[in-house]
Amino acid sequence: MEVSQRREVLVDACIAPLVQMLNDFGVRTTGSCCGHGGHTHGWIRFEQEGEIIEVKIWPGGSISPQKEKGAERATQPLER
Repeated sequence: MEVSQRREVLVDACIAPLVQMLNDFGVRTTGSCCGHGGHTHGWIRFEQEGEIIEVKIWPGGSISPQKEKGAERATQPLER
């Protein structure tokens, strides 16, 4: 018997389609925000090989991924 791994989570409506697409492709997102409330950008966080990646999403669609490992934080190019 196959057991679903899906669960319901609250996601900002303006970023929900992108989060859903990432989840559908097997990317486990750990948080997101579309940038409301006076913030200058939105973001999505996900895990990759034990590290947390945060992708900032700027108005106009540009992105700037950052990789966190412990307290260390550095900008990393996004692999396409």
